[in-house]
Amino acid sequence: MPNHTNLEIVPINRRLSKAVVSHYQSALAEFGATGSGFGSADSNLSELYQYYSNPGRKYLVALINGVVAGGAGFSEIQGITGVCELDKFFVLPELRQQGIGRKLLQINENRALENAYSERYIETLSTMKSALTFYKKFGFKTLNQPIFRSVHYKCDTWLIKAL
Repeated sequence: MPNHTNLEIVPINRRLSKAVVSHYQSALAEFGATGSGFGSADSNLSELYQYYSNPGRKYLVALINGVVAGGAGFSEIQGITGVCELDKFFVLPELRQQGIGRKLLQINENRALENAYSERYIETLSTMKSALTFYKKFGFKTLNQPIFRSVHYKCDTWLIKAL
């Protein structure tokens, strides 16, 4: 696993927002997760920086030499106290399996704890095998059904983790 000494994890800003959205949508397209029912169609993508500027939400961007390498966010789940959703988590394909996702997830979980969340929820696809292995390695447990009615109705796998 390469050591990215030039890896920075920074909060999203207006300048990075467009690149993050583009890379996130490309990552989902790899798995056919495009259009309605997937995160690639979320209405907040057009204003990602503003969305994550609100209390109880945070989005972190992994940069290598100032270039977007990945990202991960969290936001509240309406009506479910103490549980946040892992949002828009991706690492560029050529940089996967190099510890960037692990670093993003660890820092992001620390920020979620700072925001008084005690659990973290994920909606994903069963076809994202390496992502599921990654999540389970970091303590996520598979659920039999979603914990709320989501706009990501095409996701077929749900996970949760106590923070």
